[in-house]
Amino acid sequence: TQYALLLLQQGVTRDDVVTLVGKNQVETVLFYLAAQQLGAITALTMPQPIEALQGKLCTLYGDHQTRFVWFTPDCEFAYSSEEKAALNAIFLTLPTVDTVVENTEDDYQHDRLASIVFTSGSTGAPKAVVHTHRQHLASAEGLLCEFTFHQHDTWLLSLPLYHVSGLAIVYRW
Repeated sequence: TQYALLLLQQGVTRDDVVTLVGKNQVETVLFYLAAQQLGAITALTMPQPIEALQGKLCTLYGDHQTRFVWFTPDCEFAYSSEEKAALNAIFLTLPTVDTVVENTEDDYQHDRLASIVFTSGSTGAPKAVVHTHRQHLASAEGLLCEFTFHQHDTWLLSLPLYHVSGLAIVYRW
């Protein structure tokens, strides 16, 4: 709820695209879940040269859409101030200890667009692939039919969240 409120305060609303750039961090999962709570779509992408990131942002956002971007702490300083300014984005920040938590309305729906991940680009430019919650959950249920898990079991998040198989681990949880 704290992260959802923070996204709301920074202007994120239903159907907005929130781009998370970086490697696996707890905060990445929290931002992802908060965006889902608001009905926003989360695009996950790896750290990369600024030109490649700019290309992905052009794919994700129309000319008049607000670009919401968050960098994991490990890659935030990989880009200069000038490079970040050229992205023409609102850079999301983490909640502080002082953030007042209010209830936010839950806008989660199974058939709502949930995530955008990019293909590897092995046959050309990486392509954006969109998934709904229902698709992610069907994938998780299929795997869980083969493995028996209990409420207190854990699963190592061994793949990057910007890969569909890494994101699938979150949905199995």
